[in-house]
Amino acid sequence: MPLSDVQHQDAPQRYIQRAMRTGRLPHGLIFAGPDGVGKQLFAERLAAVLLCLSPIDREGVHDACGTCGNCDMSNAGTHPDLHVVHRRLNKFHPNASVRARKATQLSIDVIRQFVIGPVGMRPSHAESKVFVIAEAELMNAEAQNAMLKTLEEPPNNSHILLIAKSADSMLETIRSRCQIVQFDALPTGFVRERLAAARPELNEKHSHFIAEMAGGSIGRAIWLASIGIHDQIEDATGIILEALRDPVAAGASTANAAKAMSDRIKTDDDSDAAVDTNLVRLGQSTQIALITSLLREALRIAVGVEPAAFMPNQLARIAAQTSPRTLSDAIRALNTADFYVGRSANTGLIFDSIGIALRRAFERKSAA
Repeated sequence: MPLSDVQHQDAPQRYIQRAMRTGRLPHGLIFAGPDGVGKQLFAERLAAVLLCLSPIDREGVHDACGTCGNCDMSNAGTHPDLHVVHRRLNKFHPNASVRARKATQLSIDVIRQFVIGPVGMRPSHAESKVFVIAEAELMNAEAQNAMLKTLEEPPNNSHILLIAKSADSMLETIRSRCQIVQFDALPTGFVRERLAAARPELNEKHSHFIAEMAGGSIGRAIWLASIGIHDQIEDATGIILEALRDPVAAGASTANAAKAMSDRIKTDDDSDAAVDTNLVRLGQSTQIALITSLLREALRIAVGVEPAAFMPNQLARIAAQTSPRTLSDAIRALNTADFYVGRSANTGLIFDSIGIALRRAFERKSAA
């Protein structure tokens, strides 16, 4: 699969192509940006180019040939010189105590065993070795410090690609030894197309709503569809309407809906499943994001613009009579609530504040 197949990431494509053409590709790269926008795929495609026996230039694009034995192994994920490293590799560590731990972080044990150890060995099938480190922002300080010498003095035949949500989440000493390549959110229309292809059972209005809620991430859109977020739109609308009558009760309803959301969330990460707090927070954050998405659509209606996605009729009628300023204030209040969810704040107060913010959101224009 060609590197150019990673779409709507023009800046990373231009930078990597220029670096390969001039022979100045850094040995340490940080691919930073939101989840689900193509960082991991781009890293794996770049690895295939670096491992290819006969790379080609097609219309000015340097790429893997796609036909040699190395390309076959790279595409199958079986190339011995391609090392994909993630926190759950602790389950394959030779030390039993490391295997028994919950993989909530990318630990120094995993980094030493699966990066620092192999990086000094000669490639077996290609001229290079490539290490793709997923969720690099989850490396603890000890693991990051252990990486410094490898990044500062890497073997000439090695490339280390760190995949992270944000480069700022990593130590300055790591950032200074790598070139940061920033990935952007994807166009909503593109996300919607990919979501429709991945989940053809979704009707158009639900597909559109989820694509808007996903914020430019194909991965997040598919995940939201997998937990049935579209089936919760009417219930979330009911919470907003309840807030007009009783904001405290609406806050309690939001908390209950968040708990139910946590129960619905499925994950293939058994280590995270064992950490109940993580799932609770994820459910809370997802429920807040759902209500916030409805408020954004209401804001579009309030300023006289067609909603970008599906909007329940009852909420649309109220939004047309609502102050844009109060809706904007409520969206900011929900963003603040989501921030405090991740900071272990008092959840009772968080959800009370949401109920109050929703009550204030739908004040009539004359009251603003």
